[in-house]
Amino acid sequence: MNNINESDDYLRDDMLNNMLNLEKYYLPPINSKPSSKQSLSITNYSQSNIRKIIANSIHGICEQESISNDVFPLTMNLFDRYCSLFTQYDSYLIKSVELIALSCYQIAKKIRHTLTNSIQNYKICLILNDYTDDEIFDAEQTICDKLDWDLASIIPHDYIDLILKKLPFNEIQRIKIKQHVEILLCLCICGKYR
Repeated sequence: MNNINESDDYLRDDMLNNMLNLEKYYLPPINSKPSSKQSLSITNYSQSNIRKIIANSIHGICEQESISNDVFPLTMNLFDRYCSLFTQYDSYLIKSVELIALSCYQIAKKIRHTLTNSIQNYKICLILNDYTDDEIFDAEQTICDKLDWDLASIIPHDYIDLILKKLPFNEIQRIKIKQHVEILLCLCICGKYR
């Protein structure tokens, strides 16, 4: 029995190391040098209220639909990575930021959530524009193509269970700590602690 627990620990350690090594490939670029044509990286894009509004709206949608907690961070990861590919002067991005966010949400939901809900349930909550299902699907395809179909990002929520199992807490304590960590991560993703 002891060997099984030890092998589980080694497996968890390997998983954690692999995730840490892969995570850097899924982080949106951060520009520290200002230029005349900056990309919409986390640094300059998150300073605008657009990202905070989108993040809060997507988080609200996830709560309304009782979506698993890992859909929201994956949505924002895809959204940030996609937006970082454009310059702040690309009018396409500015005009369709809602459509991009909605499409990133759809992609994340397809990857991380097993139940599918109709688009109609949440479309009204996020946006004023009325996008058709075809427009959303086309935007999903564009996002997938731009990100080279590398969509299953490692997100902060992926670490929670692996780390908590290494700490000396009972199951009830783990559940409570996990809830607090998830709340803190959502606040950070929404830009409350940047």
